[in-house]
Amino acid sequence: MPETGSDVFLIDRKVRDAVVTMGEKNTSIFGLILWSGFSQVLISYKKAERLKGKSKWTVGKKIKLFVDTFVAFSYFPIR
Repeated sequence: MPETGSDVFLIDRKVRDAVVTMGEKNTSIFGLILWSGFSQVLISYKKAERLKGKSKWTVGKKIKLFVDTFVAFSYFPIR
């Protein structure tokens, strides 16, 4: 996982097919792409400030994504 996270990604059909066949629901699509094991290239860029509008990512949505991702990619909940 890149330290700064990821905003955009480009995948080919092989990766898409692998992610679709996993059948996971309510999880991080980016996590599934990384977990699928295909090679990757990171292109860094400087993020610009938002000029208009407001992010739709509320604290509640971020917490839900964290919990869903933690449960999907960890053995801890099973134990």
